[in-house]
Amino acid sequence: FELIGEKVIEIKVGENYIDEGAVVISFGKDISDKIIVDNTIDNTTPGEYYIRYTVDNFRFKGVERFRIVNVVEVENEGA
Repeated sequence: FELIGEKVIEIKVGENYIDEGAVVISFGKDISDKIIVDNTIDNTTPGEYYIRYTVDNFRFKGVERFRIVNVVEVENEGA
């Protein structure tokens, strides 16, 4: 049960975040389609947001993976 891509991501306020997801292999079979993603990122408000991944599978029951998305203010370049 592994995340695809970085575990910590930084985006600017207003930028869209596209999740790379995760992959789950159980007993040699790809069951990534059973991943449940809890994603509550507000790209209009600066802050640290967590994406939680779980999977509906007896082998991985209770196992969670997390990704952190930091939404940061855009600095004024002319100020």
